[in-house]
Amino acid sequence: MENSVTSTVRDPMTSLKYAPISVRNDILKLLYAGMLLEMPQSLVREFWQRHPLPQSSEVKDEHLLYSMLWQDKRKVPLEYLVSVLNDVEPFFVLNKFNIIDFIRKTFHRINKGMLMSAKSILWLGKPFLSYFYLEKDLRPLILSIVDYFTEQLASGIVQKLIRHTSDGTWSTATILVMHSQPLEHFKLQKKIFVKEFLHYDCELWTGMLLQATPRCLNMPCFEELHMVCDCRDIREIIPAAMVSIDQDTVYINNEVSGTITSFESFCEHREFSLEKYRIPSPPVLHITRDYFCPDRQRTVLHAGCAYGAPVYLYSFRYRKGLEKPEDFMATIIDDATTDSNEAWAHVHELHEALLESVSFKAAITYYAAEESISVNGKHLTKSTPAKILRKMISAYHTNGQTEFEHKEFIRDNTIIYDPVNPNLNIRIQRLSKLLQEQCSGISISRSEKGIIKLNVYCKISYDEK
Repeated sequence: MENSVTSTVRDPMTSLKYAPISVRNDILKLLYAGMLLEMPQSLVREFWQRHPLPQSSEVKDEHLLYSMLWQDKRKVPLEYLVSVLNDVEPFFVLNKFNIIDFIRKTFHRINKGMLMSAKSILWLGKPFLSYFYLEKDLRPLILSIVDYFTEQLASGIVQKLIRHTSDGTWSTATILVMHSQPLEHFKLQKKIFVKEFLHYDCELWTGMLLQATPRCLNMPCFEELHMVCDCRDIREIIPAAMVSIDQDTVYINNEVSGTITSFESFCEHREFSLEKYRIPSPPVLHITRDYFCPDRQRTVLHAGCAYGAPVYLYSFRYRKGLEKPEDFMATIIDDATTDSNEAWAHVHELHEALLESVSFKAAITYYAAEESISVNGKHLTKSTPAKILRKMISAYHTNGQTEFEHKEFIRDNTIIYDPVNPNLNIRIQRLSKLLQEQCSGISISRSEKGIIKLNVYCKISYDEK
């Protein structure tokens, strides 16, 4: 008889409110950069056209998308990031690219093992800089502060070292990844489980990236990466037709490949202490045999890993006691203080070439006699909204001005005839709506109280007749 096993976990604290998680763009920028280096431009565009920007209030054109991907400090919803990452390998398989080779050739090379830029590392890591000079072996130190940097990337995600053991010349570090919510208890902030993590390949997009981090300090990568728990059901990873379950035994292609147990029993057997995180204990599939996928050319199910878990757990096994080199900060300092990174310089050229190929070009013409304005020969608006846009575009075209005070328009009697009752806000709202509908390369927004901002995402030409 076949059991029904699911990885869905209900929130154990249904009254707990938690905010949506936003993630810095660093990983998306690296992914985009890597694609520019390894793929023809047509394939880069094909992939990203499948993932328009999630912000419904913004114009969804390609130029804007690539401009946003280039901004590492910008944030996107976690759901958007995961949807992009989950689509990478299927797209690669379809186009004959190997994901492991890609990550090692691009992610591990562009930033020399860093997920964030060198400037961000130095700025955010200021509280810990002294420890890097005091410690001899920096790899355990990296693991001890990974949760701090994860918090900077995405508040609400825990990536925490939960156990660190040594055996002879080797150390093993186990790391927990989960959704969290700070809980105030006796004036202390404790992070607890709030819901099952979104399903993604933690091995590729978290484990492998952290594995290479020591390289930025001129030290070896963590030698071995092992998945311990995965939130995904195995039928999300391999075809469901290959999987069958009889009682508590899991079969893949009719071969015994694992057993069903509880998450709590699985953790207790491995001496993981997770009680303080209040993680529930659903049934999990404990896989006992590796499964190598011929299409993806890699092992996608790992012996010893529990699938359908409420959290991710992975471990590094690495040689202990490796002393840091004297120039351990050289790479970070050089990248933070100079523009000599050849990989990024080449990526920037490719990025600019892509922007050039997809740029929306706006030829804007103002007709004085009609008090109207057109974009690429098509009428946009007339009267006061046209004169407002004329003033902004003319200033931008002349000296690059993008921010304007309300009073600049109200005091201009060629635009506002009645400064006592200017109705400026209504007119700007109408103009903003027209631009959103008819001109994807230009928008108007409020940057702060009393300030109107002109956003230009394309090349423009301006003429008056």
